[in-house]
Amino acid sequence: MISVVICSRTRHIADELQQNIDQTIGCEYQLVVIDNSAHAYNIFEAYNEGVKRSSCDIVCFMHDDILHHASGWGRNVVEWFRNPQIGMLGISGNTYMSRIPAIWWASGYWGNRTAVRQNSIDTDKNDRQNSTRTCINPLNERYSEVLMNDGLFFCIRKKLFDEGLCFDDKTFGGFHFYDLDISFQVRAMGYKVVCVYDVVVEHISHSVLNREWLSAARIFYGKWGHSLPAATVRYDKKSVAELEYDTFRTIRHILKENGVSFWSYFNREEYLYMFKKCFVRCLREKIK
Repeated sequence: MISVVICSRTRHIADELQQNIDQTIGCEYQLVVIDNSAHAYNIFEAYNEGVKRSSCDIVCFMHDDILHHASGWGRNVVEWFRNPQIGMLGISGNTYMSRIPAIWWASGYWGNRTAVRQNSIDTDKNDRQNSTRTCINPLNERYSEVLMNDGLFFCIRKKLFDEGLCFDDKTFGGFHFYDLDISFQVRAMGYKVVCVYDVVVEHISHSVLNREWLSAARIFYGKWGHSLPAATVRYDKKSVAELEYDTFRTIRHILKENGVSFWSYFNREEYLYMFKKCFVRCLREKIK
Protein backbone atom coordinates (compact mmCIF):
# COMPACT_ATOMS: atom_id res chain seq x y z
CA MET A 1 0.00 0.00 0.00
CA ILE A 2 2.98 2.32 0.63
CA SER A 3 6.22 2.55 -1.33
CA VAL A 4 9.01 3.55 1.08
CA VAL A 5 11.82 5.32 -0.77
CA ILE A 6 15.17 5.77 0.95
CA CYS A 7 18.30 7.33 -0.54
CA SER A 8 20.98 5.35 1.29
CA ARG A 9 24.52 6.51 1.93
CA THR A 10 25.51 2.84 2.11
CA ARG A 11 24.73 -0.09 -0.20
CA HIS A 12 22.02 -1.31 2.14
CA ILE A 13 20.06 0.46 4.85
CA ALA A 14 20.97 -0.42 8.43
CA ASP A 15 19.38 -3.53 9.94
CA GLU A 16 18.06 -1.34 12.76
CA LEU A 17 16.06 0.76 10.29
CA GLN A 18 14.85 -2.24 8.28
CA GLN A 19 13.60 -3.97 11.42
CA ASN A 20 12.08 -0.75 12.72
CA ILE A 21 10.00 -0.28 9.55
CA ASP A 22 8.90 -3.93 9.59
CA GLN A 23 7.80 -3.72 13.21
CA THR A 24 6.04 -0.34 13.13
CA ILE A 25 4.50 0.34 9.70
CA GLY A 26 1.48 -1.89 10.25
CA CYS A 27 0.55 -2.37 6.58
CA GLU A 28 1.89 -3.87 3.37
CA TYR A 29 4.75 -1.91 1.88
CA GLN A 30 7.34 -1.90 -0.86
CA LEU A 31 10.89 -0.91 0.12
CA VAL A 32 12.81 1.03 -2.54
CA VAL A 33 16.42 1.67 -1.55
CA ILE A 34 18.46 3.90 -3.83
CA ASP A 35 22.09 2.91 -3.33
CA ASN A 36 24.01 6.17 -3.23
CA SER A 37 27.18 4.78 -1.68
CA ALA A 38 29.13 5.85 -4.79
CA HIS A 39 27.56 9.34 -4.75
CA ALA A 40 26.00 8.76 -8.15
CA TYR A 41 22.89 10.81 -7.37
CA ASN A 42 21.92 14.08 -5.82
CA ILE A 43 18.77 13.85 -3.69
CA PHE A 44 16.51 15.12 -6.49
CA GLU A 45 17.77 12.46 -8.90
CA ALA A 46 17.63 9.73 -6.27
CA TYR A 47 14.04 10.45 -5.34
CA ASN A 48 12.95 10.68 -8.98
CA GLU A 49 14.50 7.24 -9.49
CA GLY A 50 12.66 6.06 -6.40
CA VAL A 51 9.35 7.26 -7.83
CA LYS A 52 10.02 5.33 -11.05
CA ARG A 53 10.59 2.13 -9.07
CA SER A 54 7.60 2.61 -6.77
CA SER A 55 4.37 0.71 -7.40
CA CYS A 56 2.01 1.81 -4.61
CA ASP A 57 -0.56 4.62 -4.42
CA ILE A 58 1.37 6.40 -1.67
CA VAL A 59 5.10 7.14 -1.86
CA CYS A 60 6.88 7.74 1.44
CA PHE A 61 10.28 9.43 1.33
CA MET A 62 12.47 9.13 4.41
CA HIS A 63 16.05 9.64 5.49
CA ASP A 64 18.26 6.67 6.29
CA ASP A 65 19.00 8.04 9.77
CA ILE A 66 15.53 7.91 11.31
CA LEU A 67 13.51 5.52 13.47
CA HIS A 68 9.73 5.29 13.89
CA HIS A 69 8.13 5.45 17.33
CA ALA A 70 4.43 5.15 16.41
CA SER A 71 3.00 1.65 16.01
CA GLY A 72 0.91 1.34 12.85
CA TRP A 73 2.09 4.62 11.37
CA GLY A 74 1.57 3.28 7.85
CA ARG A 75 -2.12 2.66 8.55
CA ASN A 76 -2.38 6.21 9.83
CA VAL A 77 -0.81 7.56 6.64
CA VAL A 78 -3.24 5.56 4.48
CA GLU A 79 -6.16 6.90 6.53
CA TRP A 80 -5.01 10.51 6.15
CA PHE A 81 -4.90 10.17 2.37
CA ARG A 82 -8.58 9.23 2.33
CA ASN A 83 -9.03 12.99 2.50
CA PRO A 84 -8.90 13.92 -1.22
CA GLN A 85 -7.65 17.44 -0.42
CA ILE A 86 -4.39 16.18 1.08
CA GLY A 87 -1.59 15.74 -1.43
CA MET A 88 1.38 15.56 0.93
CA LEU A 89 1.91 14.95 4.63
CA GLY A 90 4.83 14.99 7.04
CA ILE A 91 5.67 15.44 10.69
CA SER A 92 7.07 18.98 10.67
CA GLY A 93 6.52 22.21 8.77
CA ASN A 94 5.72 25.89 9.07
CA THR A 95 2.52 27.90 8.75
CA TYR A 96 4.34 31.13 7.84
CA MET A 97 7.24 31.83 5.51
CA SER A 98 8.81 35.21 4.90
CA ARG A 99 10.14 36.64 1.67
CA ILE A 100 13.52 36.75 3.44
CA PRO A 101 15.58 33.67 2.45
CA ALA A 102 16.10 31.45 5.50
CA ILE A 103 15.68 27.96 6.96
CA TRP A 104 12.06 26.74 7.11
CA TRP A 105 11.83 26.99 10.92
CA ALA A 106 13.18 30.55 11.00
CA SER A 107 9.75 32.11 11.57
CA GLY A 108 9.29 31.64 15.28
CA TYR A 109 12.76 30.32 16.11
CA TRP A 110 13.79 33.03 18.57
CA GLY A 111 11.38 32.14 21.34
CA ASN A 112 8.12 32.53 19.41
CA ARG A 113 7.37 29.11 17.91
CA THR A 114 3.71 29.61 17.11
CA ALA A 115 4.28 29.28 13.35
CA VAL A 116 6.06 25.92 13.56
CA ARG A 117 4.12 22.64 13.54
CA GLN A 118 6.11 19.58 14.60
CA ASN A 119 5.97 16.18 16.24
CA SER A 120 9.37 14.51 16.23
CA ILE A 121 12.39 13.48 18.24
CA ASP A 122 15.82 14.98 17.54
CA THR A 123 18.78 12.86 18.62
CA ASP A 124 22.44 13.80 18.26
CA LYS A 125 24.13 11.04 16.26
CA ASN A 126 27.35 11.64 18.21
CA ASP A 127 25.58 11.32 21.56
CA ARG A 128 22.34 9.34 21.38
CA GLN A 129 21.61 10.16 25.02
CA ASN A 130 21.18 13.76 23.88
CA SER A 131 17.63 13.47 22.61
CA THR A 132 14.73 15.95 22.60
CA ARG A 133 11.05 15.33 21.89
CA THR A 134 9.32 18.30 20.27
CA CYS A 135 5.57 18.54 19.82
CA ILE A 136 4.27 21.92 18.67
CA ASN A 137 0.53 22.03 18.01
CA PRO A 138 -0.66 25.35 19.51
CA LEU A 139 -4.18 25.09 18.06
CA ASN A 140 -4.58 21.48 19.25
CA GLU A 141 -5.47 20.29 15.74
CA ARG A 142 -5.77 16.73 14.43
CA TYR A 143 -3.62 17.88 11.55
CA SER A 144 -2.24 21.27 10.55
CA GLU A 145 -2.09 22.72 7.07
CA VAL A 146 1.44 23.98 6.47
CA LEU A 147 3.39 25.52 3.61
CA MET A 148 5.95 22.71 3.50
CA ASN A 149 7.13 19.47 5.08
CA ASP A 150 10.65 18.90 6.33
CA GLY A 151 12.57 16.29 4.36
CA LEU A 152 13.34 13.73 7.05
CA PHE A 153 9.93 12.12 6.41
CA PHE A 154 7.07 12.94 4.05
CA CYS A 155 4.52 11.10 1.93
CA ILE A 156 2.92 12.07 -1.41
CA ARG A 157 0.12 10.62 -3.54
CA LYS A 158 1.69 8.66 -6.40
CA LYS A 159 -0.86 10.02 -8.87
CA LEU A 160 0.60 13.51 -8.50
CA PHE A 161 3.82 12.28 -10.11
CA ASP A 162 1.74 10.86 -12.96
CA GLU A 163 0.26 14.35 -13.34
CA GLY A 164 3.65 16.05 -13.70
CA LEU A 165 5.03 16.42 -10.19
CA CYS A 166 8.77 15.70 -9.94
CA PHE A 167 11.83 16.56 -7.90
CA ASP A 168 13.34 19.46 -9.84
CA ASP A 169 16.78 18.11 -10.74
CA LYS A 170 17.00 20.61 -13.63
CA THR A 171 17.03 23.63 -11.30
CA PHE A 172 18.59 22.15 -8.17
CA GLY A 173 21.50 19.90 -7.27
CA GLY A 174 22.94 18.66 -4.01
CA PHE A 175 20.86 17.69 -1.00
CA HIS A 176 19.03 20.81 0.11
CA PHE A 177 15.59 22.35 -0.51
CA TYR A 178 14.15 19.29 -2.27
CA ASP A 179 11.54 19.16 0.50
CA LEU A 180 10.47 22.79 0.26
CA ASP A 181 10.43 22.75 -3.53
CA ILE A 182 8.27 19.61 -3.80
CA SER A 183 5.95 21.00 -1.10
CA PHE A 184 5.43 24.21 -3.04
CA GLN A 185 4.80 22.20 -6.20
CA VAL A 186 2.13 20.13 -4.45
CA ARG A 187 0.40 23.28 -3.21
CA ALA A 188 0.61 24.82 -6.70
CA MET A 189 -1.30 21.77 -7.97
CA GLY A 190 -4.15 22.65 -5.63
CA TYR A 191 -3.54 20.11 -2.84
CA LYS A 192 -2.96 20.64 0.86
CA VAL A 193 0.39 19.98 2.54
CA VAL A 194 -0.19 18.95 6.15
CA CYS A 195 1.62 18.10 9.37
CA VAL A 196 0.15 15.13 11.26
CA TYR A 197 0.67 14.20 14.89
CA ASP A 198 0.08 10.44 14.93
CA VAL A 199 3.36 9.63 13.16
CA VAL A 200 6.39 10.07 15.44
CA VAL A 201 9.86 10.00 13.87
CA GLU A 202 13.24 10.14 15.59
CA HIS A 203 15.94 11.87 13.55
CA ILE A 204 19.41 10.69 14.56
CA SER A 205 21.52 13.34 12.92
CA HIS A 206 23.55 16.51 13.30
CA SER A 207 22.39 19.30 11.01
CA VAL A 208 24.84 21.69 9.40
CA LEU A 209 23.74 24.86 7.60
CA ASN A 210 26.83 25.48 5.48
CA ARG A 211 27.64 27.49 2.36
CA GLU A 212 26.20 24.77 0.16
CA TRP A 213 22.91 25.22 1.99
CA LEU A 214 23.13 29.00 1.54
CA SER A 215 23.65 28.57 -2.21
CA ALA A 216 20.65 26.25 -2.45
CA ALA A 217 18.54 28.76 -0.53
CA ARG A 218 19.31 31.36 -3.18
CA ILE A 219 18.06 28.99 -5.89
CA PHE A 220 14.86 28.15 -4.01
CA TYR A 221 13.97 31.76 -3.29
CA GLY A 222 14.80 32.69 -6.87
CA LYS A 223 12.22 30.14 -8.00
CA TRP A 224 9.50 30.65 -5.38
CA GLY A 225 10.17 34.07 -3.85
CA HIS A 226 7.37 35.62 -5.89
CA SER A 227 4.82 33.59 -3.89
CA LEU A 228 6.14 34.77 -0.50
CA PRO A 229 5.36 35.83 2.15
CA ALA A 230 2.64 33.24 2.65
CA ALA A 231 0.70 31.72 5.51
CA THR A 232 -1.79 28.94 6.17
CA VAL A 233 -2.97 30.59 9.40
CA ARG A 234 -4.41 34.08 9.73
CA TYR A 235 -1.86 35.98 11.83
CA ASP A 236 -2.47 39.48 13.12
CA LYS A 237 -0.15 42.35 12.25
CA LYS A 238 1.83 42.09 15.49
CA SER A 239 2.42 38.34 15.05
CA VAL A 240 3.56 38.81 11.45
CA ALA A 241 6.05 41.46 12.59
CA GLU A 242 7.47 39.00 15.15
CA LEU A 243 7.71 36.20 12.61
CA GLU A 244 9.42 38.43 10.06
CA TYR A 245 11.95 39.63 12.61
CA ASP A 246 12.64 36.06 13.73
CA THR A 247 13.42 35.17 10.12
CA PHE A 248 15.71 38.19 9.76
CA ARG A 249 17.63 37.30 12.94
CA THR A 250 17.93 33.63 11.93
CA ILE A 251 19.42 34.20 8.48
CA ARG A 252 21.71 36.88 9.87
CA HIS A 253 22.99 34.32 12.38
CA ILE A 254 23.47 31.63 9.69
CA LEU A 255 25.41 34.03 7.46
CA LYS A 256 27.64 35.06 10.36
CA GLU A 257 28.34 31.42 11.25
CA ASN A 258 29.50 30.79 7.67
CA GLY A 259 31.51 33.97 7.29
CA VAL A 260 29.26 35.24 4.49
CA SER A 261 28.68 38.97 4.18
CA PHE A 262 25.10 39.99 4.93
CA TRP A 263 25.38 42.78 2.36
CA SER A 264 26.43 40.51 -0.50
CA TYR A 265 23.89 37.71 -0.01
CA PHE A 266 20.53 39.31 -0.83
CA ASN A 267 19.10 40.97 -3.92
CA ARG A 268 17.71 44.50 -4.11
CA GLU A 269 14.10 43.43 -3.66
CA GLU A 270 14.98 41.47 -0.53
CA TYR A 271 16.91 44.41 0.95
CA LEU A 272 13.90 46.67 0.43
CA TYR A 273 11.66 44.06 2.01
CA MET A 274 13.92 43.68 5.05
CA PHE A 275 14.24 47.45 5.41
CA LYS A 276 10.48 47.75 5.49
CA LYS A 277 9.91 44.82 7.85
CA CYS A 278 12.99 44.61 10.06
CA PHE A 279 15.70 47.25 9.88
CA VAL A 280 13.91 49.92 11.93
CA ARG A 281 13.38 47.47 14.78
CA CYS A 282 16.96 46.28 14.47
CA LEU A 283 18.27 49.83 14.80
CA ARG A 284 16.02 50.48 17.80
CA GLU A 285 17.41 47.42 19.58
CA LYS A 286 21.00 48.48 18.87
CA ILE A 287 20.32 51.94 20.26
CA LYS A 288 18.94 50.37 23.45
